This record gives sequence, C-alpha cells and structure tokens, in this order.
Amino acid sequence: MKKIFLLIVISIINITIFAQITVSNVTGQTPQQLILNELAGEGVTLTNGQFNRSANTITSQKIGTFTNGTGFPDFPISNGIIMTTGNISVAVGPNNSSSKSVAIDDNVAIDSDLQSIASSNLTGATILEFDFEAVSPTFEFEYIFASEEYPEYVCSQYNDIFAFFLTGLDPVTLTTTTKNIALIPNTNIVVAINSVNGYPAGTSYPASSCISTNYTQFYNSVPSNSPKMQFDGYTVMRSNGQIASGLIASARISPCRPYHMKLSIANAGDSGYDSGVFLKEGSFTSPKLETKATYTESSNDTLITGCNTATMTIGMTADDTCTRPYNITLNTQALTGITATIGDDFQIFCLDDQGNITSEITSDSYDFSLHIGDRNQKFLVKVSDNATFPENDIRVAKILIQKEMCPDKYEYDTLILNLKNHKNIILEAPEVLDFCDVCNEIGVIVAQGEVNEITWIPDHNIDHNDQITTSANITQTTTYQIIATDNYRCKYDTLEMEVNITSEPTVNFHANATVGCAPFTVHFTSTTTPQNAPLIWVINNTDTILDETQFDYTFDTPGLYTVALYSNLSEDCGSELVREDYILVGDYPHADFTWSPDIPNNGRMVSFANLSTGDNITNYHWNFGDGSISNESDPAHAYHVDSDRSFNIMLTVTNNAGCSDDTLQTIDVVDNYAFYVPNSFSPNSDGNNDLFQVFVTDVLKYHITIYNRFGEAVFQSVDPNATWDGTYKGEVCQGGVYTYKISYIKYANVETELYKTGTITIIR
Repeated sequence: MKKIFLLIVISIINITIFAQITVSNVTGQTPQQLILNELAGEGVTLTNGQFNRSANTITSQKIGTFTNGTGFPDFPISNGIIMTTGNISVAVGPNNSSSKSVAIDDNVAIDSDLQSIASSNLTGATILEFDFEAVSPTFEFEYIFASEEYPEYVCSQYNDIFAFFLTGLDPVTLTTTTKNIALIPNTNIVVAINSVNGYPAGTSYPASSCISTNYTQFYNSVPSNSPKMQFDGYTVMRSNGQIASGLIASARISPCRPYHMKLSIANAGDSGYDSGVFLKEGSFTSPKLETKATYTESSNDTLITGCNTATMTIGMTADDTCTRPYNITLNTQALTGITATIGDDFQIFCLDDQGNITSEITSDSYDFSLHIGDRNQKFLVKVSDNATFPENDIRVAKILIQKEMCPDKYEYDTLILNLKNHKNIILEAPEVLDFCDVCNEIGVIVAQGEVNEITWIPDHNIDHNDQITTSANITQTTTYQIIATDNYRCKYDTLEMEVNITSEPTVNFHANATVGCAPFTVHFTSTTTPQNAPLIWVINNTDTILDETQFDYTFDTPGLYTVALYSNLSEDCGSELVREDYILVGDYPHADFTWSPDIPNNGRMVSFANLSTGDNITNYHWNFGDGSISNESDPAHAYHVDSDRSFNIMLTVTNNAGCSDDTLQTIDVVDNYAFYVPNSFSPNSDGNNDLFQVFVTDVLKYHITIYNRFGEAVFQSVDPNATWDGTYKGEVCQGGVYTYKISYIKYANVETELYKTGTITIIR
C-alpha cells in the first residue's frame, strides 16, 4: 500500500508541475541577447538592449523567461519574457496566498516617465528598454499583465503600475514624442488594475474610485488554490466570448527610422502584493508585406482551366502617410518546387483601380513601385487558355514578391497557386427511367468529370438529396433537376430527368364460348386496363397474337387448350393471366344401336343395345317413336299396339364437348292378341281335358274368378297361365255349371280395363 501511495503522489506532483506557469532566470545573458532571443520578430531590428539602465549581464531575479504548461489553456501566451515587481518565482502556482510578494531592491532609480503617470510613490522598478527600427509604418507586440493586487485592491490607490513608453518621431505631427502604448483596445485608457478588472467581486473599495469598470471583458481571474498561477488575475483578449490572446500594444511609426522602447513595471504605494508583465516570444513585429489571392467561383486555392481566376493583391495591412514608393519585384522562377511556367500554364494581368486589365506580364520578372498611400496593387491570375498539361495533374505556380523597405533591406512574401486542367462535369440519365408502381432507388451517371457535391430538386420522396445514387419512394411521375459541382465548386452540370411511374396493368379477358366441336371458332375479348396497354396472346404455347383487343380463333383439332394474355408496360412493369385448359374442343361421336328381339310382340319388352362410338360420350337420348324417351345407355321398352305397326327409333349421343350424332332405325311390332275360354272340362284324371285354362295373350293385367251356383268364389288367379283342377278347398267340386268373370287390360290399350263373363261345365 505504501508503494502505491507513493506512485499516486508522484503522479499528482508531475501533473501539477506540467499544468502551471514555470519560470527561469536569465542570469548570464545580456539584455541584448534576451530581447533578440525572446522578443524580436519579423520586420524589426532591435539594438542597444538594457535592463535597469545597464547593458551588462543580467543578475537580477526580477526578469526571466516563462513557459505555460498545456494544462493552463486560459493563459493564451505559451512562453516569453516575464518582468515582475519582485522575484519572478512569485508567478509560479499554486494560488495559495492572497498577498504573495518577494521584494527585491536593485537600487534602481525610479523611472520618471512611470512616476509621472502614477498616483503614489513607486518602489521595486523593473525596466527593459532598447532601440529598434521597423520596415513598416506600424509595429506591435503581445503581452499579459497579472497581479496579486487583484481583486482586493481594485479601485484603490494601492495599484502596481506598468507602462510601455515609445519615444520617436510621430508620423502625424512629425515631432519627437514619448507615449505609453499599453492601452485598452480602441481607447486612450491605460491598462491598470483600476481600469481592467472584474469589479466588484471581492473588493471593499468603491467603484467610483476606478478609472472605469466597463472593461471586464479584458480580465480573467485565477481561482484560489489553482495550481496554475500565483497571481489572482490577468488581462486577456476575447473573441466570441472565448479567450483568444493577450493584449496587443501597437503604434504608428515611420519606417526605417530609429525609435526607443521602454518597458517598465513597479510597486505603487507599498512593496507587497507583486505584479508581473508577460511578453510573448517573437511578438515584437512590424507588419509585413501582405500578399493574398481572392478566388472567383471557388473558395479553394486551385485555379481550374476555363473556370476560375484569382485576384492577387499586394499591399500593406495599415495606412501610411508616407508617399515614398516601395520597389516591388515579382519573380515567378526564383523558388524551388515550380512546375508551372508563366504564359504556357498561367497568365498574370495588371489591373487598374476599377479592376480592368491594363497589361499582361509575360516575363518571369516584373518590377513596379507601390506607394503605401495607394494601399495595394492588384493582379489577375488565371490558367492559360492553351494550357496543355495533363488532365487532373496539379501544377504549382510560385510567385515571389520582393519589397525593398529601408535601403538595402528587403521583405519577401510568396504566393503559391495550384493549377489544374480539369474536365467539365457531364451528367447522363440512366437508360431505364420507367418504374412500376414505385421507384425505390434512383441515380444519375457521371459520364465525365469529378463530382463533389450534388443536389436534387425537388428533394421530397428521396432519402439523400446530396448523393449521386439515393434510395427513394417515388410513387408518381416526377421531374427532377440534378445539379452537380466538382471538388473545386467550380465546374458543374445540370440535368433535368423525368422519373416515370406507371401502374402495373390489370390483365383480364373472356371468350364467347369455351366448349365446342372441331372446327371450333371462339371470339376472344380483352378487358385489360389501361386500354392502351400492349397485349400478347398465346394459344396453347404455340400461336401468338399481338396487340389485339378482340379476335376470332378457330380450333381445328380436338383437345384442351390453354390461353394466356400478357401485358408489359415496361421491362419491369407487367402482369399476366394464364387460364389452363380454358378451351375444350371435342370430336363428333357416331351413334348406333340394335335391339332384341328383332320383331317384338305387342306389349313385350324390347332390349336396346347402344353401339355408339366416340370419346367422352356423356349423354344418350332415345326416342322410341311412340312418345316414350330414355336417357339410359342401354334401355328396355315395350310397345303397345292394336295391330301390327312400325316405329321410328332415334338415338342421339353427345360427348363432353357438346358434340352430338344421331341415328334413326325402324322397328316392327306385331299384335298377337288372343282370348279363348273353354266352356267345359272333365277333371277325372284320365289325362284328357283334366284342367280348365283360359288361353290369352298380350294382356297387361288379368284377373279371373269362378263362382258356384251359390255365388261362392271357388277359384281366383291373376296369372293368365293359371289352371283350375275343379277343386275347392281341397274338395272335389260337383259336376255342373259354374260361372266365371274375367277382367283384363290389353297391352294395346293400357288405360282400358275389359271384362268377359260366361259359364263352365264340369263333367263328371
């Protein structure tokens, strides 16, 4: 556990150190070395460096260098020079004291310039001064003022004081002046605790004692116990509410003239509660020659063939009253890495104040003079119309701008232009733009060029209006405008494309008849919608009929036929209706029959035998010629006649296709009617005339009753062939006369019952 704790402690210490302001002494350096190493930037020459009015090696602990750890992002200067009213170590965090001070007395005479703007006596002065010349009519540097007197002594008389005194020729009045340039931005108010602060938090002094309380935006506080810095507050610049930099000290000057700069800080009223000034490394600069390119049609730094141009502007960032011309040289071949040549690959044109072309620069070097009062000179740069370098090959044009500032002193700037021979964009619509019911995906074809941005108008019903191909839900015909732009937002193409949405056809048809006999002619009618939809009829997969709404078709061969109807509005939009075995075409059968017996008697049953031939016979119809009919295949029938007659018999046979045939034959029927009743018999068992029998033929119904003299029925029968043996109830009847009664119906007339009566004599 102890080892683990130790590791944790070490880690915390390292982080704290990394996140805070650190300082280093510069003992052993001369003031000149310090300003050159830490402060000097572009466009200036710094000389005669002094610290506390001495050019000797620095021994004081009141000046040094600092570094800002990455854990302190709200402190916008990473490193540079620190000057304090006491020991520079006071700046190092944590912020664990409300009155931190380490006084050092270097026996330095108080700066009279600084004392003149102070409201109380000064002590502990720290002074860094030097001479300088600038190549431009302005100079600047970045700084931060921090103090332990924040916030307790805001609006009090106990305010440490600092100033940046510039001495030299005023370019406006043309007189030598000394002025403090440590001012609140865009004001003439000096930067001080009583002018830049976070009042009224944590103070007991009235706001009326402050110079101003309106500049809190330039102030940032350090929380108590923060490991980042000991000072309680410091000055900053903000942009859009965010800390952007330190404050900027700047002034107008005359280029190439000597000026004196004095940076001073001191305690005011007491020697406690130290303060410090942080000077950003390399920030003491004179604005350089400014060269920039403004592109037309595109925000990129690439010029496209036949597309965009660049306006090159050469000038200064600030105005100047100096009318002395600066000599400028443009050189297109003075730098390495050039792959484009003037004339062949690109062109440069001089422009007047109205932007009109006055002349073309055709050589690698071009000299002209620029009056700063004129502010700038503009040139037009474009890819040559006859440029022949390969397509999509980016070439580099470098233009060196050399400005002679002070005599024998030059400033340089370089403009780099990328040149590209770039194809125009060509959009093409896909071949298929017809969809059935709904379009689920749609896109365009980039036939030429490179597309970076694409827009669909209108953008409804599509999911990605910024893509070449997009999912969609288009349910009705829509015309789209597609705009495509290349990677340089320069070349573009516009395509108008109609996406046609067609509803799937509804296929239907009918026939006037579906069953018939060969040759069978059928009339077909399509009821497909829409009515103008293309039609393809297919009969039994063999015969094809195109685009006929109605037509007749003859089936010559018996069989079952499939009929199909297809309708395709497009490759992907069609429907069909297939009716299997829709048409039945039959062959004609052959009707034939015979009967038995060949010549039937009246009333006797005749059996008919069907001899018809043919497939799928489903119906038989017999007409026997006497008004009787039958649907049986092999019927039986009896004829009833009063005399011999002939009958015409017709048989009609029909198959499942409705095909029929008939045959007519004649049958002869004879009448064999006979009725004989004997008047006597002798039932004596001599084998001769022993039985009484009525002889009758062709009767349908028959009934005989024999009575004795007492009216008692001694014999009855319904059988025409029945016989009587002369007995009754097993007893022999006496000889004598008996009466009979017979009722019957003849086959010839089945509706009339007849009667016959008489007597019979039994002979014993």
